[in-house]
Amino acid sequence: MSIKKFLPLVVLLLLSALSSAQKYDYNWIIGGNALNRLHRSMRIDFNDGTPKVSLLPDRFRHSFVSPCSMSDSSGQLIFYTNGLHIFNVEDTIMQYGDTINPGKFWDFSNSKFGDYAIGQQPIAIPYPGHPDEYLLFYISAHQARYDINALEFSPFYFSRIDMRQNDGLGAVIEKNVVIGPIQESFSHYALIRHANGRDWWCIILKDKGRSYFRYLINPEGITREDIPLAPSIQVPFGGFNMLRAAPDGTMISSSDINEVERVHLLEFDRCVGMITNKRTIVMPITRSQTIQRMHEFSPDSRYLYFIHPNEIMQIDVKDPNPAETIYPVAESDHLIETFITSFIFSQLGPDGKLYVSTGNDNRLLHVINRPNLPGIACDVRQHGLDLPSYNFVGLPNFPNYRLRALVGSPCDTIRGPTLPVPIDSTNGEFEVNGVWYRHAFKP
Repeated sequence: MSIKKFLPLVVLLLLSALSSAQKYDYNWIIGGNALNRLHRSMRIDFNDGTPKVSLLPDRFRHSFVSPCSMSDSSGQLIFYTNGLHIFNVEDTIMQYGDTINPGKFWDFSNSKFGDYAIGQQPIAIPYPGHPDEYLLFYISAHQARYDINALEFSPFYFSRIDMRQNDGLGAVIEKNVVIGPIQESFSHYALIRHANGRDWWCIILKDKGRSYFRYLINPEGITREDIPLAPSIQVPFGGFNMLRAAPDGTMISSSDINEVERVHLLEFDRCVGMITNKRTIVMPITRSQTIQRMHEFSPDSRYLYFIHPNEIMQIDVKDPNPAETIYPVAESDHLIETFITSFIFSQLGPDGKLYVSTGNDNRLLHVINRPNLPGIACDVRQHGLDLPSYNFVGLPNFPNYRLRALVGSPCDTIRGPTLPVPIDSTNGEFEVNGVWYRHAFKP
């Protein structure tokens, strides 16, 4: 029998295998309050397709306002952090995982909050070309040089974790390595997989949005370049907000709340790691005194959800005039569970749903069930996921670990443009030597 006849089945089996791999974001650690024993830390597990929430051990007295967790490719939790320490799967501090983000703000946060709560969560990725090793990135905080009542955000650090150590419990083998100097003042950052499907880009804004550091993370290590932004694509700072990368890697979102509420859509070339254009949208919303803003892309990267404390708006970022597509999909019902259940942080789940935390201690998350659909069809369910304990603000910040290479284009610096494609693979996705690709010239 011809091998060609087996190709459709092989492709289906490979796609099925993909769905059970790359599960680095399948466990979330949230909640807790180091100063209140009624507040327990929690774990949300997505391995069964729907989120299952459980409590961490009662002896575990830490907060997770700015959490980061990491699972292995099969979805097994391996470590997590609250910005103060790195913990292993046994809920104890990993070897050499104590005291990340050292300094006076660490001392203050540890004694007052039990969490390094600066708004920008740490982000972890698998270290390319180094099996069972991971890189954890995080920003520190210190007193501003020109305003004793304000904070500046620097240095920018990474730590390197080897999960082969200590019988699989892991160890930190490099810690608090400075890759962004304290002389800089950073905003937030995003990680996006390189178009070769192996390496990563890290983009961190600095100099009040007039430039950014571009980091290339590959098997040889981490290299940095200082990239100035043309005046037309500079990104204003204003309030705490995250950089969010679209799942397809073509766009980064930011926002500011200076004179008005604005969203900035930054076009991104993941072949070369460059911000190439900017579109700014003025939001039709009354400026709030709350300085935190969040925005989150739909799984298909078409819609951006702007998270305001009082409402959620949907923007069609693929439309040539996205400002004309703004549509309010939810207004906070201000239910008082323990406190008012507003909207604050958001994170796209591996189940394709979008989860939104509240701005106060509450035992629930909001859920957008169908974020790929327009308008109210996206189905926002306020207090849609019950929690067994209290969560204050915190949700993790994951990059898209399942973003694939663009084979058949100059972007694929590893395999080149001549890699053969299975002729029966109508969806344009295929696997070679254990790596998944999407053909760049799929019709």
